[in-house]
Amino acid sequence: MPATLPRAHAVQLRGIHSRMDGSPSRLRTALLALAFGILSAALPAAAQVAVSISPAGVNLPRSGTVQFTATVTGSTNTSVNWTILEGAAGGTVSATGFYTAPAIPGAFHVVATSQADTTKSATALAVVPGIVTVDMNIPRTNSTATTLQNGQILFAGGGTLTSNQLGVETATAELYDPASDTFAPTGSMTTARAFDAAALLNNGQVLIAGGEVQGTVNGFSATAELYDPIAGTFTTTGSMSAPRSLFTATTLQNGMVLITGGNSCQSTCVTYTTAELYDPSTGTFTLTGNTTVARAGHTATLLQSGKVLIAGGFNADNESGLATTELYDPVAGTFTAGPSMNSPRAALIATALANGKVLLAGGVSGPVDLTSADLSTILPPTPSPPSARSQRFKRLPRARYWQMDKFSSSAPEGARTTTDSRNSGIPPPTLSRPRGTRTSSGADVRPSHSLTETFSLPAEVTF
Repeated sequence: MPATLPRAHAVQLRGIHSRMDGSPSRLRTALLALAFGILSAALPAAAQVAVSISPAGVNLPRSGTVQFTATVTGSTNTSVNWTILEGAAGGTVSATGFYTAPAIPGAFHVVATSQADTTKSATALAVVPGIVTVDMNIPRTNSTATTLQNGQILFAGGGTLTSNQLGVETATAELYDPASDTFAPTGSMTTARAFDAAALLNNGQVLIAGGEVQGTVNGFSATAELYDPIAGTFTTTGSMSAPRSLFTATTLQNGMVLITGGNSCQSTCVTYTTAELYDPSTGTFTLTGNTTVARAGHTATLLQSGKVLIAGGFNADNESGLATTELYDPVAGTFTAGPSMNSPRAALIATALANGKVLLAGGVSGPVDLTSADLSTILPPTPSPPSARSQRFKRLPRARYWQMDKFSSSAPEGARTTTDSRNSGIPPPTLSRPRGTRTSSGADVRPSHSLTETFSLPAEVTF
């Protein structure tokens, strides 16, 4: 059967012929172009090469092995080249995809690249569990470690051992970068110190204060300094009211830093009940309420309520450790006794959990190193009996209306909202002189409306 063109192509061919004015060369060129277009439309598009690896991920012991299989589609050439992204440090892989993990922990990437199209590849992940050893630039003990806002960790100060095994404080500092698993030096502190405390400020800087310092009287310091992560430098700031070691520094929700407890040794060793607040806006420390118990080597954990849980530690009367806790209220500036832990603990670790609880673990109790842990329980708020509170009225200057001040039950405790009687539809109060109700100006007023408030007690902590 003779080949026939689709109707659309036949019409197109007749149109081309009519426009060629009988020119053989021009007609031949047009026919070839049309034929090429018809054939191109009839042929299927070239298949795209794709590569996949099975298994896509695997956990292996050190020096463990696994057989990877690569599948290539879109080409008759299904061969691949096997490589390891980390090179020789990531283990070995044969030409057939047989992989041997290295003898060190880490995450390694095995790559299969298509020989038909070297721009196409697939990667499998091989994980060797374990702890990766990364060395700091210098040895240090009893230093501070503070996570910065950029994710890096600042290690500052601490003690180092000399050849005669005597501890010497250092002023050096370095940054750990979790992206590269490396330590890099940064600027040095203005003072070499160990057993100090550090707190991240809301502006991204780090407050470092107190500690044991060489070159000072009896080796304890009240000085403080700030680390600027952008400049990589330390500068001095205000000093604490007393030299402290083994104390805590906790950034509150209002941005101030709470300093609690600690000890220092002058002619005798003293453990403190004093506490103070550092104000980043002024660079100064001011005293706040005292703790209920003198303590050093304790913990201070910011709770979701904004209060701070102080736990454990030791003092001269309880050198084996304290089981007591207390709560700091930043609004009142006071400490109140909290529940006791199940075991006395000093040099313990406290961690705030996402559910609002606090895990208190380890530490020492006398000569015993502890393996036990305490978990705080946050009790739900208990509503207090409702109390009626009269609304207060005050006269506004040069106006013939009254403003009503009220406390909103939906606002935070202590927050006040105001309602203007011009827009609220509430009539002004009747000015009479009932007994027992007075405005701030001293005039007797009976309010025409009243508001009932329900206040919730703050959550408490139990163990």
